[in-house]
Amino acid sequence: MLKSATLLSRLKDEVNELIPECAIQVGSESPAWNNINAVNVERLRNYLSRQYPEAGARYWRTSGWRLLIWQPIYLAVIAAHKCQVILPLNEMGQDFPPSGVPSGVLFGCGQIENGQINDCIQQMAEGLIHGCHDVYARWQGPGLTQKSANCVIADCVLSALLLVYPEQVDAVEDLGDQWLTTMGLLGSASFIRYENRMGETRLALNKKNCCFKYLCHGRVPCDVCPRQTMDVRIQRLSEALT
Repeated sequence: MLKSATLLSRLKDEVNELIPECAIQVGSESPAWNNINAVNVERLRNYLSRQYPEAGARYWRTSGWRLLIWQPIYLAVIAAHKCQVILPLNEMGQDFPPSGVPSGVLFGCGQIENGQINDCIQQMAEGLIHGCHDVYARWQGPGLTQKSANCVIADCVLSALLLVYPEQVDAVEDLGDQWLTTMGLLGSASFIRYENRMGETRLALNKKNCCFKYLCHGRVPCDVCPRQTMDVRIQRLSEALT
């Protein structure tokens, strides 16, 4: 079995390549990511309302929720599928700069272990959903229902899988079902199959809830915005350059 330091080094390399904005720091004591304090919650709310006043509360609530949970989810998916390691999620914190926007993750001791892929998914999926429920209890407010929050969690999981496996189709659909089933979120998100400009079959996120980014100044609905018909989404995906 590889030593924890070796596993952590490999994980850092993978994370730096896929999501460089999520820096991993070891030896930094921090409350667990799901034990977010009221000060950081208020800082994040204030940051979003100041930066995007025109977008309104719907965007602030949804965006803030995603910002609080995406790093642990992406990190767990990358750890499972790129490194076959099980992260001690209950010992992982998030770095909160003065803005309140989480930026990077913190491990006190960095003790991680190898695991079979199914064990990695099982343990971390369960840890993630329990942790997300804890965060929701601290972030929730009028307009963000548990159902909507669950859709964002599921979106993050499937988006992370697409990042890890950008050109695989059948296998990623199966993995998505495995993660979401373990988390009790099957049906909260899914994939769209489409053909890209080269005629290759690809997957994109079939979002159930709108992120409301189009309410921000200068933004337009994303390719997979659920406010568009499925035909429009598939057409936009097929015509995209990437």
